[in-house]
Amino acid sequence: MRDIVADSSFYICFFDDIKRPSSLHRILIFFDFYIGKIIASEN
Repeated sequence: MRDIVADSSFYICFFDDIKRPSSLHRILIFFDFYIGKIIASEN
């Protein structure tokens, strides 16, 4: 199974902390991600 449910800090980490959005893109392609209603509503 390749399903991942991540909170917003997971995504923010790739942009702010490790500054590697290209790595995040590769992970998003390889795994199936699900976003809950609360996280989807965050701006």
